[in-house]
Amino acid sequence: MKKLLSILACALFCSAIAIPSAFADVNVKPAMKSINTHFKAASSAKDISALKTELIALRDAVKKTQAEVQAVKQPSNDEKTYLDGMGKLLSEIDNSVTLAETGKYDEAKASLGKIKALRGEYHKKLGV
Repeated sequence: MKKLLSILACALFCSAIAIPSAFADVNVKPAMKSINTHFKAASSAKDISALKTELIALRDAVKKTQAEVQAVKQPSNDEKTYLDGMGKLLSEIDNSVTLAETGKYDEAKASLGKIKALRGEYHKKLGV
């Protein structure tokens, strides 16, 4: 698990450096750091309360960066792809929060795998 978290942290750190160059009008680097922090905390949560708290914080961080990129008057293709990924990410996070709210800790933790898969898919699409 520690190795997985290290790989995840490295990948998100690299994306935090690479993604801003794709977006001329928006600096998403701080948001990527926040998203990474909350994802790692959710992944290592030992109880349902901590998991739910981190999932909600993760959702808030995603919504914030999504709003910043949406504010761009004429989004580039990369920004459109980014927004598509953020929309799918929000949907998965909402599913995870619902599972946590209903006390399904193991299922909520397992759903983090879908979030990780989306990250990989959209990092590949954006070349980060």
